[in-house]
Amino acid sequence: MAVSQYSLIVLLILRETSSSLIRQSIFTELVKPWDVKISSPEYIHMGLVMAGVSPEQHPEQHYLHRMEKMLRSTISYSQGTPLHLVFISDQESVQVISRRVESAYASMVMGRILLHNEIWKMKRYRIPKLRVEFVDLSAITDKYRDTVEHMKTHFNRFNESYRISESEDNWGFWPATKYDKDLFYLAPFYHLVFPFHKFIVVDADIEFKYRVESLYDVFDDFEEEQMYSLGRDLSPFYRSMVYQYRADNPGTEIGSPGNLQGINTGVVLLHLAKMRESNRFNKYLEVQEIDRVCQKFKFKGFIGDQDWWNLVVWDSPHLVHALPCTFNYQTTTLLNREPWTEVFPSYHACDGEVKIMHGHDV
Repeated sequence: MAVSQYSLIVLLILRETSSSLIRQSIFTELVKPWDVKISSPEYIHMGLVMAGVSPEQHPEQHYLHRMEKMLRSTISYSQGTPLHLVFISDQESVQVISRRVESAYASMVMGRILLHNEIWKMKRYRIPKLRVEFVDLSAITDKYRDTVEHMKTHFNRFNESYRISESEDNWGFWPATKYDKDLFYLAPFYHLVFPFHKFIVVDADIEFKYRVESLYDVFDDFEEEQMYSLGRDLSPFYRSMVYQYRADNPGTEIGSPGNLQGINTGVVLLHLAKMRESNRFNKYLEVQEIDRVCQKFKFKGFIGDQDWWNLVVWDSPHLVHALPCTFNYQTTTLLNREPWTEVFPSYHACDGEVKIMHGHDV
């Protein structure tokens, strides 16, 4: 047998063996969040909302392409800490996601075995033990249906025009309509349904540029009262969303450049154990309290629970740890135009080495 044929057979055996082992690490049963198999603090528990991505539901499949890029970067920049990847999904999407995860992970394992010229990377980074589970998103929204529907009355107001009152030229816009879906109202309830102590939740369109453990280490920087960490929304978007509040409260930090300019939920660290014990935080899930903070900040929104998180952060800033912008560097410059051209640089500024890129074009 020729050497090349022998090598090919060895490669095929290696690939099949690695795929078989990886398959055993992916639990394709769609479970309730409180029934996950893996909850040990030995793992970094990382959640990703991904539903409606089957070929029938979404033929373009670009969400899966983004997810694969996120997964590859997460694994590439791991130092070997076990990773528990939790897809919050629906039954129709489980198989297509699991096949994509299996293929991506198997190819990375093979690459580390075969690419001897990356021996430096093998010494610095280690492919982690991976466990993958699928959680039924409807188990969360059905359990808290009344609250979800009430949130939509405040944070899914897509059928109203939004005028940017600070503009002398009567600038305004009509919002996106996609935030009527339940999957955009999950994060406020994670502490009530998952058994983890700590949970990281990311968007599919992020890419790690640094070790994933460094993100988890941010939990160590929390002060006693702090129970979650979110990064700034690197645009003046929320400045405009609270224009009336800012007009009524001259000099307020709400919506001004800095930690209260608005937050983005593309990368979120949740200390679930603290959140479960906090009466102050859990009060924000009450209908009357949601109404109160919306009225306080003269707020109407259309970006689902990201809007809710902003109100919580503005109302109780002592509960949040400001996630450095380098852990959620948003690449979009969509609002770098009139009427925000002059102020955009102060909102988008981010000093330091970027550790996580976030944007459709990463």
